[in-house]
Amino acid sequence: MPGVKYYITRLLRWLPKVRPKSQYIGLTTRSLTRGLSDKDRQDIGAPITQAFVPRFLLDAVWRYHPRVGCDALARTCDVYHVTDSRPPILATPPLITTVYDLVWDREPQCYSYPVREKLRSLLHLHLSRSRLVLSISDSTSRDLNKFYGVNSARIRTVPLACDDVQRLDEITAARNRERLSVAFSQYFLMIGQEMVKKNTPLVLRALKELRSEGREDAHLVLIGRPGNDSETINQMVQEFQLENVVLRLGYLTECDLISVFQGAKALLYPSFYEGFGLPPLQAFHLDIPVICSGRGSLPEVVGDAALIVSPYDVGQMTASMRSILNETSTTRDLISRGRTRRGLFAWKRTAQRTAEVYEELLRLSKPR
Repeated sequence: MPGVKYYITRLLRWLPKVRPKSQYIGLTTRSLTRGLSDKDRQDIGAPITQAFVPRFLLDAVWRYHPRVGCDALARTCDVYHVTDSRPPILATPPLITTVYDLVWDREPQCYSYPVREKLRSLLHLHLSRSRLVLSISDSTSRDLNKFYGVNSARIRTVPLACDDVQRLDEITAARNRERLSVAFSQYFLMIGQEMVKKNTPLVLRALKELRSEGREDAHLVLIGRPGNDSETINQMVQEFQLENVVLRLGYLTECDLISVFQGAKALLYPSFYEGFGLPPLQAFHLDIPVICSGRGSLPEVVGDAALIVSPYDVGQMTASMRSILNETSTTRDLISRGRTRRGLFAWKRTAQRTAEVYEELLRLSKPR
């Protein structure tokens, strides 16, 4: 599921467990539970209030008034935690905002000028109204200080987690892959919306090199909705004659995602920038090797448990993919390191730290 939705639903699952005496309510303008498994729905421990205003009407308002926030739909509460791009417009209680990444500042080529300016404007508004700011990585915390001058005393870094991913039995996973028409016996995997920042063209160039070497076992599966790089991907697949080598599945449910994930030779994640990077953590839990860039927060997430490549170096990516295909000792070593690395990130700790920040904000907001 999309990263923000994953973050919100996991917080709503774990916050009531780590602070059972507190009450938590989720406010959303669309269904948070759509696409979740029955178990995930049952595990959410906080009530979710969906806006009474139809989504199409909100979209129409936001088209002309992008600064209108959702707190107009909220109940009275002690802490208002903004987890999306809609800042509050009313007199809210103490406010805290989660900032995921600043890719439009770090890698401006990934977005058009109007989109960059809109995102900057919205973030400035968030920051001006938030007493404290939650960041999901040290990298994002540094970027907040560098690009927006946010004092480090206002920033609380709380990493995400991914300790609830479990492998499916192989028969079920294989049946799901067959239903999805994943016919490749071996394939690399990329996950995420087809955005420029994901750097899919680098992988396509490396794949072309491997195929030119005669590596008929080199295939690629892409999971994610279309985005601002989809047209480039279309053109490159056709130009490189990879139509029968690259499979694009679009958005998948969690069960189908795991089924495709655990059949992969490796996860490829050569992003120009990431605010955190959940797919590498998912790969560690599924014993899948990871090849990724060393940009943004990715070094914080993967440590020494991944092959690191430059997002601009086709040769490095080709060599790393070749190494995985050759079943070298590197593969076994990466899986072992991934098992160790995954233990450092747990949703219980993330929820505990988030609750502590809420409590800190309440203390800071009390009149003296």
